[in-house]
Amino acid sequence: MTRYAQVKILNKEEIRKVKSVTKLALAVMVVSLLVGSLILGACVKEVPVPGPAGPAGEAGAAGTAGEAGAAGTAGEAGAAGEAGAAGEKGAAAPAAEPVEVIRWKMAVHVGTANPGWPQTQAIAEQITTASGGQLYVEPFPGGAIVPYSEEIDGLIRGVLEFTLNGPEFHQHLLPQGPIFSTTIGGLTMTQQVLWYDTGRGAALAQRMYDEVDVQYVGLGYCNVPEIWVQSSKPINGLADLEGFKMRVLGEAAVPLGKLGISTVLLPGGEIYESIQRGVLDGLDYAQPNVNWDMGFHEVAPYVYLSPTRAPSAAAFLLVTKDTWAGLTPALRQILEMVGPSTRTIANANQVALFEEGLAKMRDYGTTIEFLPAEIDEAFLGYAAEYYDEQAGDDAFYAEILADQRAWRAITEAQGIR
Repeated sequence: MTRYAQVKILNKEEIRKVKSVTKLALAVMVVSLLVGSLILGACVKEVPVPGPAGPAGEAGAAGTAGEAGAAGTAGEAGAAGEAGAAGEKGAAAPAAEPVEVIRWKMAVHVGTANPGWPQTQAIAEQITTASGGQLYVEPFPGGAIVPYSEEIDGLIRGVLEFTLNGPEFHQHLLPQGPIFSTTIGGLTMTQQVLWYDTGRGAALAQRMYDEVDVQYVGLGYCNVPEIWVQSSKPINGLADLEGFKMRVLGEAAVPLGKLGISTVLLPGGEIYESIQRGVLDGLDYAQPNVNWDMGFHEVAPYVYLSPTRAPSAAAFLLVTKDTWAGLTPALRQILEMVGPSTRTIANANQVALFEEGLAKMRDYGTTIEFLPAEIDEAFLGYAAEYYDEQAGDDAFYAEILADQRAWRAITEAQGIR
């Protein structure tokens, strides 16, 4: 007997039961396929791929855009031709909607010779790149769009969308501005970075900018100490400062005035000629490398070093609150991270550039000395009096000053200077 003889022959009743079960199974499969299709349609965005046409061309209508090429035979109406190969008569799917490009003008308070300019360019480039071009930032040096030191005014008026700016320039709107940047005898560059990133610096800065509806985005950079004064004549003691005419920025003008110095604020581009003509005797401006690039050594051959006048100077990334509110969370995160991700290298470079600038000055024949101690001591004393007076008249100013002094004590106790 062959093995086929062992196959059981079903009777009519058994055949009916098998047919019923088969129909039920097919129904379940159809329902499952329909449900799966609905779920996929809801979750998967249609990819813009041109729909194919049947190769015969007689009734081969274009397939629906995005269909994965059903195996339709030539000439079947509406079927996709042979495994979805793109037919010559296939209709192109609609193009994806373009992403709106946001264009910002960004201004900084320094010129192109200042180390702050490369940092400004790096920030603008990184934002544009990290956003995939969605937020395009075009940087401009000081004075290119709005007058020098009026960047925050341009931001508030809508002339700018973004600025990297020192809060010492905001004193006409916010009396606490300078203490966030160039506090005399205050935080060093390292201490200041830590105060803004992990201390209360950022929160206190935002409280100040709330007064003018501006969003503090973050710390763009901090500087190493500036030259205390670069002079056209030697300074040996306090007596040499009586009637001394000096370009000065920020709150330092008050204690310097008590030393007998006549102070004036001028843009960097006007300093050289003013000293050359005798309108000024000296200047506070920046670090040795910056002053060298500005050519000040040619008209002011005496350099006096001390970190007391400007231990560091901060520059903030700022936008208006309305602009900030209109950004996506992803773009906000990019803006918040751009400062920390670019300033580490910028700050490290400043240390090396400081020494390079001094070396160039020495080679040129510039006299470089430490500031006489009696000037430093008197200056710090007058500065402390000034800050205490300001704190007595302004509770918020007092809070900022106290927090800075406490932070300095905390960091110095850990050997951080």
